[in-house]
Amino acid sequence: MAAHLSMQLSQAGTSELVRSSQKDRFYSSYLNTIISDIIHPFIPQRYWLKWQREMQLLAEVIYYGLTTIKGNQTLGEEYCNTIQVTTQSTSQHTVPGTF
Repeated sequence: MAAHLSMQLSQAGTSELVRSSQKDRFYSSYLNTIISDIIHPFIPQRYWLKWQREMQLLAEVIYYGLTTIKGNQTLGEEYCNTIQVTTQSTSQHTVPGTF
């Protein structure tokens, strides 16, 4: 018979959350730089400057779409060994599902 294993969860501290957020921001910014480097040679400078915020949003949507929305940990969460959970009852924690 297989033994029932329960996942012991503890809340992440402030330092883990800050480090995780910083790492996520770093990779989102890195992805924004890559997108910008790809698009910049093909459009005039004034349009590139005009659409910088939209490119940053696109980078964040891609980053979080490939991680959180898909049901995986973000790189920041993985770096800090944290995991998002939802509380469906007072005693049961579960990993959030996808769409």
